[in-house]
Amino acid sequence: MHIQALQRLAVPGVCRPPLELEKEEIPTPLPGDGRTNQEADRIEVSVQMFIMAFGVGATALAIWTDYRLRGVRPSTLRIAMLHVALAMLVARFVVPVALQAVGSIATAMGSVFLIGLPASVYCLLATLWILRQLGDTLGNTRQGPGSGIRS
Repeated sequence: MHIQALQRLAVPGVCRPPLELEKEEIPTPLPGDGRTNQEADRIEVSVQMFIMAFGVGATALAIWTDYRLRGVRPSTLRIAMLHVALAMLVARFVVPVALQAVGSIATAMGSVFLIGLPASVYCLLATLWILRQLGDTLGNTRQGPGSGIRS
């Protein structure tokens, strides 16, 4: 039984398929979508969905980092702008050089998550910091809409 389980996990074209399936291993359609158990185990993600999930994940990490590490927020607008400039330099020069070294799918995924994700989080975090500093600066110089209304 263990050999047949390993053969089901075999990569097509690399390992030969099992010669004979037992009665319990015959693929059965799942209710609703017409796919079999084996087809349902193989989920493919499109590039667009991966990029969307990557962006949402990087944004969530940036917001969490900003909330969790309040002590590292820049205290002035000038320092926030320096962080934005540094994030732009990292995104422009470091990430493309690191992604050039990709040779296989494993190194590609490693590069994306070990270099691309932190760089994206830092860019988004610097954006949050600059927006926070601009909001604080504008909030100190003028009153917002409806500020003249008293209840």
